[in-house]
Amino acid sequence: MESSKSLANLMGPMATASGVCDVHGPWSREVPEFLVSRTKCQACATEKAEAAKAAEEKRIAEASSKRRIRNLELRGIGLRHIDKTFATFIADTEEQRKALEVCRSVAESVCEGQKRIPSLILSGAPGTGKTHLTCAMVQHCYDAGMDAGKRNIIDIIREIKATWRKDSERNEDEVIERYASADLMVIDEIGVQFGTDTERMYVFDIINRRYEQCLPTVLITNLDVNGLREEIGERVLDRLREDGGRLLTFTGKSWRSQ
Repeated sequence: MESSKSLANLMGPMATASGVCDVHGPWSREVPEFLVSRTKCQACATEKAEAAKAAEEKRIAEASSKRRIRNLELRGIGLRHIDKTFATFIADTEEQRKALEVCRSVAESVCEGQKRIPSLILSGAPGTGKTHLTCAMVQHCYDAGMDAGKRNIIDIIREIKATWRKDSERNEDEVIERYASADLMVIDEIGVQFGTDTERMYVFDIINRRYEQCLPTVLITNLDVNGLREEIGERVLDRLREDGGRLLTFTGKSWRSQ
């Protein structure tokens, strides 16, 4: 009570401030007498404060969105595929619905920190939804704070070979371990690489390390099972089968032609 009285004494006598606002019309407010000449329309002040708050929230949201896009680009999800989410995947057939269900289940298991999550092979013609679903998996995991990425196999091989230069800041094992240790790793364009024994060894090394750490790997390919076996070898396929690994086949016309 004493504090309230002291505060009232400090503020001095009260008086009525009034005026006519061009926007809100007549207004009046009880304020300390010394503030009468400086008091303006309260509705205008409130609107100005709300507008400033909305502008700041928009700025923060835009900065966050740009940061997210930039981080996803570093993880292999370019601007063209930033809208490829589970919500935007059109599943008109039973095959598509099953693929959506399996890919979402794997991504959610990664986010929950489960172990022995099934690896996946997505096989089919170009434009049938493989990239869409794997981009959705990476984004889903990234938004949950997990380490997930998508990379073309030929780019991985080039990155490894770049460590052979004398001025390279990384060594071969550091590059391989980067892809071997992610919570979820999608390797695209299997079958497009040069196909040398050295490149097959790199593929095996990455997948085998992930296998040893019980981390799921997703391969994307246009090859069928026999072509894939010839390309990456039975040892790699055998490791992908463990823990309930699945082969998802994508058929139908390319979405790009529709």
